[in-house]
Parts: sequence; C-alpha cells; structure tokens
Amino acid sequence: MNSTVRNIICVLISLAGILYLVIGIRQEKAAETAKIAEAREEQKQAASEITAEDSGRGWEADENTDSFYQKLIDGFDVKILVVGDTFADGPAASSVDKRWTSLLPKAIADEYDVKADLKTLILDDNTSYSFYAMVKQMSAEESYDLVIICSGQYDAEETSAVHYEALIRALREKFGDINMISVLEHAQKEYTPKITGIQSLAEHYGLQTADTIESFREEYDPYTTYDFFPNDEGHQAYCDTLMGVIKENAEAGTGRTAESVDVMDGQAANYEVLTFIPVSDFEKTDNTRYTLNAAVAGNIGIDFDYINGENGETVVIDGEDIVYEKTKKFNNPASQRQIVYASGDVNATVKIRVKFESKEEADTFRGLFVSTAG
Repeated sequence: MNSTVRNIICVLISLAGILYLVIGIRQEKAAETAKIAEAREEQKQAASEITAEDSGRGWEADENTDSFYQKLIDGFDVKILVVGDTFADGPAASSVDKRWTSLLPKAIADEYDVKADLKTLILDDNTSYSFYAMVKQMSAEESYDLVIICSGQYDAEETSAVHYEALIRALREKFGDINMISVLEHAQKEYTPKITGIQSLAEHYGLQTADTIESFREEYDPYTTYDFFPNDEGHQAYCDTLMGVIKENAEAGTGRTAESVDVMDGQAANYEVLTFIPVSDFEKTDNTRYTLNAAVAGNIGIDFDYINGENGETVVIDGEDIVYEKTKKFNNPASQRQIVYASGDVNATVKIRVKFESKEEADTFRGLFVSTAG
C-alpha cells in the first residue's frame, strides 16, 4: 500500500470520527432540548392540577382562565401585544435587540422561565385615535394575555382622553377582560393633563400604569437622543419600569380586568362602531381631490401617508363647510402612514370632499373612517 492510499484512508477515518462526534453532539443537544420541553410540560401539568387551596394563592392554575400575571406564576407561556407610537418603535436604539420591545420578552423569560411572545402594532408619530382605528380593524382570531399601550404623546390635548378611552374600549371589545398596562410616556416630563387623563382612565378600567416620567426624571438627558427619543439606556429604563409593574402584579396575583365597565366620558360611546369607507368608493375629481357622493354622519378620520416635502389635507362637507384643514412639511424620504382624526359630529347630507396638497400625497389616500354610537 503506497503512502497516497494510506493518507486517503487516514483522512477518511478522521472524517468518519468527526462525523461521529458531530452526530453525537447533535443527538445530545436534541435529547437535552426534548428533556427541557418535557420538564416544562410536566411543570405546566403539575401547575394545572394545583387547587387554589393547595397553592395558597387564591386561584386555581388554568391556562385558559389565568390572568397574564397568574400565568407567569403558574409557568404558562404568554402572548403580549404592544400598541404604540414612536416610543414603542425605538428609532434611537443602536439595534433592534436594544429596543425595549426586544428586551422585555427576554426579561420575562429570565424571571419566570416561560416564553413571552411579543408582537407590535406601531405607527410612528400617530395618536390614540390612530390606534383605536387600527385595533377596530384587527382580526377577531388574534388573542393575547397582555396589551401594553404606549400612546398619548402625539394626541391633541382636547381629544386625548376620549380617544384614549375609545382605544381602551376597542381593545376590550376585541380581546375581552385581558390585562393592560398604560405607559406614561417620558417625553411629557411632567404629569400633564394628558397624563392625568390616562391615569384616571387606567383607574376606571382597572389597568396598571408604567411611569417612565418618574423613571427618566433624574436621568432624562443620558436616557435620550435629541432630548426626546430613548437611547439604549432609555430603552433599558422602559424595560425595567415595565418589569417592575409586572413583578409587583405577579406577586400580588392580580387577576383579569372587570368584564364590563361603563364609559367614563360619554363622548367615548360615540366611537363604539367604526365604519371604513375605502378610496374605491370615492370619485377622483382631479389629481388632488376625492369626492364621496353620500350622506355621512359621525366622527370622521382620514387614512393617508405623509410624503417627503409639503403635505396638506382639507375635508369639506356638502361643498362649503371646511371641517378639517392642516399643512405639514415632512422631511423624510420614506413615507409615513397617518390615520388622522378630522372632525367630530359631522353631518354631511350630500357629499364629502377630501383634498390633498399634491398628486403624490393624494395617491396615498386609503379612505375615510366614520365612528358612531352603538
């Protein structure tokens, strides 16, 4: 046998040995993963068999009836929805994994040894009205254990409370008596009328609050970029603040929210039903104007995009009454979706016209929202 053949045989033997080791390692990892999964399933099964009397906690472990906080104690996986504006997005974080929406599931998993699946419903620079409209359009098949509301900064003070309440009620209508946390957004810096309004609504509907105003009070500048957007340290502060609320309520065994709560502000009752009229129902009068030849009554909003440069929107009812008019210069090559509250208590008997600043902006128009009482 010559040396070349011997070398080939040696190489083949070495490769076979390496392959054997790799297969062995993979089998060990698979066995370990299966063992962990089995242990977690046994933990869940054991938790489900514990009665309220045995646990001393005041509730029986049940994955279907546990609140978000009780699920953490009982070892059940949880699903979280974050509904929010720019502060739920994190444009100033150095990477996606530094955002609080990425940090929070990891912190929950580390603390309670459960999987926390977090999804987001985010529109930068939008309002509580925007999220109310989006939630109303969500699929009824979706389900969550906790909703975190991170909104209010961009709300107009005069409509903030009623639109925030409409959002809370839309979430309750969609997901029932699940737990919710309202974030008191740091950028308000003080307990402004918008913040105190959120606090009152949280108390009325049984929501918890995560106070990032207080969290940022001593470290505002180090926690923000451009004196506004949370940086990596700010996102960690958001996560820590939310974890503080979660731990406190998990220890207390906080249950689900009340199944039925009356409206706090009577105006919120006028947002119980939401109808969307798509752009296809409008007649495009010219490059910038759309006309809906129909009677419309209720609180209205429009769905469109800001584009780079000058933007402007005007809503006119019955050809003469201007109920909404706004201009804005938007400096960003990427367009930004806007769902804007236009006017309340509109009563158009013949038609509604929506006009935009340019053809480019008009081409983004999606349609009109109409809210009415149930």
